[in-house]
Amino acid sequence: MSPGSPAIEAGGLSLLPQDTYDADGDSNTAECFPVDLDGCVRIAGAVRWAALAIPEMGAYETDAAVDPGGTCHDFADFDCDYTEQLDTCEGIEDCDLNGLVDLCEIIEDPGLDVDLAAGLDECQPRILHGPPVGTASFTDHAFTGYIDPRMESTDGINVNLGLDKVTIVFSKHVSASNGTNEPLEPWDFIVTATGTDVPKITLVDDSANPKVVLYFDRIIPLRDWVTIQADVYSTEDSKEVFRLPLGYGGTCDANGNCGPGKQEPDRIDVGYLPADVDQDGVVGPFDLLKFRQYVNGVVKPPAMGVPNDYIDMNRNGTNGVDDPPDVFDLLVLRQLVNGVSPPATQVWNGLGMNEPQP
Repeated sequence: MSPGSPAIEAGGLSLLPQDTYDADGDSNTAECFPVDLDGCVRIAGAVRWAALAIPEMGAYETDAAVDPGGTCHDFADFDCDYTEQLDTCEGIEDCDLNGLVDLCEIIEDPGLDVDLAAGLDECQPRILHGPPVGTASFTDHAFTGYIDPRMESTDGINVNLGLDKVTIVFSKHVSASNGTNEPLEPWDFIVTATGTDVPKITLVDDSANPKVVLYFDRIIPLRDWVTIQADVYSTEDSKEVFRLPLGYGGTCDANGNCGPGKQEPDRIDVGYLPADVDQDGVVGPFDLLKFRQYVNGVVKPPAMGVPNDYIDMNRNGTNGVDDPPDVFDLLVLRQLVNGVSPPATQVWNGLGMNEPQP
């Protein structure tokens, strides 16, 4: 077929007959007809390109199916997923819409599918760990590694203040772990803790999906880390949530836990330590220093979120940065450090998290 022929890519994929007599000798008679009249592979322009899966009109494919030496391309060149069926005839997946067959991309670069799910990692749903610093609070958009440093009590006896819900934002709309596109339920999330007091999820609000709010049956425990792991699927294509594999980055275990400081795509870790303003897991003099620095804008908080996440010690929604400023936050911080009741239930100076971040 001559270059520029109007017959090039003017055919119809649905018009290719079935390979009833096994023209290519691969014992697969259920595939669409794989070769042209010369025995060269059909749909020559479809080599690794999902966007060009169109046969030529007529009995012959373009010379693109023949290399400079005059030899026809082998069928395997167009069957990158090794299913013995022409890629263009089996519903090619191109989830990132770059025109390349996903499986072909993975064959050429296995790093695009580190969890070995036979799909591009970037197309699987994942947790988005907070927006840029200063644009949303932890309450509105959770991120891993946050330690709630604010007051824990109104009476100095009962722990009646703290996080009893977490808002997780996913990269795409997600649904139940059974892959049936049903609304999310508490059992679609796994909650663990470094201590024995493990809160349970009682309600899931996915009305603003992919923003999902999880409600606990109690405030998360003091000095412990709570891990919320998602077991969900994307609604549009039932892809499972992305989970880092064993050994990834040299730290991940078989359950996808990669250790402190890592933003794992399927979970978040959140802790509770009153007066731990600098988020180092221990209460000490530097927390008072960091408080002043955050209020005066000398430095930014160490993680994501907004200033209120770190310096709104009395949880009233205002802090030393606001106008008018809340002068009581520094007082409350001093009370927490020194154990003045209320609001402190104990002396927090010198205390730390019971365990390192998972």
